[in-house]
Amino acid sequence: MREDIKKGISYTAIGFLFVLVNLNFNFGSVRVNVMPNFIGWIMLTMAVKKLDQYTKDKKYLLYIGFFLSAAEILNWVLPLAKQDSLGWIVSTVCYAVSVVFFYSYIGVLQNVAKDAGSKYANQLGIIRILVLAACIAGVFLSIFAGYLRIDSVYTVALAMVWFILDMVAALWACFVFFRMESEFSKM
Repeated sequence: MREDIKKGISYTAIGFLFVLVNLNFNFGSVRVNVMPNFIGWIMLTMAVKKLDQYTKDKKYLLYIGFFLSAAEILNWVLPLAKQDSLGWIVSTVCYAVSVVFFYSYIGVLQNVAKDAGSKYANQLGIIRILVLAACIAGVFLSIFAGYLRIDSVYTVALAMVWFILDMVAALWACFVFFRMESEFSKM
C-alpha cells in the first residue's frame, strides 16, 4: 500500500510537469507541444488509480482523467491536421474541466500528506490555489485569444499572468511532490 502511494505521488509529479509546462515549437504554420498535455493526464489518471484508497469516493476523478486524456490527444492532433479553429474550444473545455480535477485531486493529496504526517500538507493548500488560478487564467486567455480573437495588450498581459502562475505552480508542485515521494521512501 505504501508503495502504491509512493508511485501515485511520482506519477503526479511527472503528470503535473506535462500538464502545466508547455514547450511549443513552430514548424512552418504548425505549432507542436513537445511536452503533450495528454501524457500528463494519462500519468495523473494512473496516479488517481494508485491512490485509490484515498479516491474511492471520488471515482469521478478517473472519468475526468480519461476525458482530459482523450480531449488533449485531440487538442494535440488538431494543429497537425490544420484544424486550429477547433483547438481553442477543446483547450477552453480542458482548462474548465481541469479546475474540477485539480481542486479535488490536490485535496486528496493533502489528505495523503496529513495522514503520513508530511510537512508538505500545508504547502499543498497554497499549490491548490495557484494551480486553480492558473487554470482559470487559461480559460480566460483561451476565450480572449481564441473566441474573441482579441490581440491586444490585455491578452498579452493575461498571457504573462497565466505563464507566471503556470510556471510557479508547476515548479513548486513538482518540487513538493518529489519531496513527498522521497519522504515516503524513507518511511
